Amino acid sequence: MSYPAQPDQPGQRPDQPHPAPNQPDPKPAPGYPPPNSGDPAPQQGYSPPSQDYPAQQGYPQPNPGYPPPNQGYHPPNQFSQPGDDKTWALAAHIGALVAAWFAMGFLAPLVILLMKGDSSAFVKRHATESLNFQLSLLVYSLIAVVIAVVTLGFGLLVIVPVALIVMVLALVAIILGTVAASKGDDFRYPLCIRFIR
Repeated sequence: MSYPAQPDQPGQRPDQPHPAPNQPDPKPAPGYPPPNSGDPAPQQGYSPPSQDYPAQQGYPQPNPGYPPPNQGYHPPNQFSQPGDDKTWALAAHIGALVAAWFAMGFLAPLVILLMKGDSSAFVKRHATESLNFQLSLLVYSLIAVVIAVVTLGFGLLVIVPVALIVMVLALVAIILGTVAASKGDDFRYPLCIRFIR
């Protein structure tokens, strides 16, 4: 079995005769032309801009009336966003729930009212409503303690089940207030004494 002749140089077909040393091929092999065959070298990179068009200097100026692009840090309360207001209003309700574990449910809405109440009417309404509800619960608890002491503990038979029901209803009301704040709606707590307006 005989094998066909293999080319000695790349690009040479097996059926072509071998060229003599130092002589150019009589007919070039098909494919790309060999380098330096008289063609100009390909241009590297981008060409300089043509003189027909003036070079553009920087970015175009924004339309007047729009605020400048982000300039970094802004002082607090200068550019209050509606989402930021919703977050603070939501925190007034949820913070009361978290602080209620330490019997200080009124602290979170009070702090938010003092911090953000002047900058946003929406946050002020929610913080005031949550604070009034927490103070109302505190007053109702003090009344229950007084009744339990005056009745020498017999009032606890009524107070404990009522207190459990009130706790569940307060939890539901706080969740409803939080949902209303996240949607951007106002909320009024039931059975709430309006100490602060």
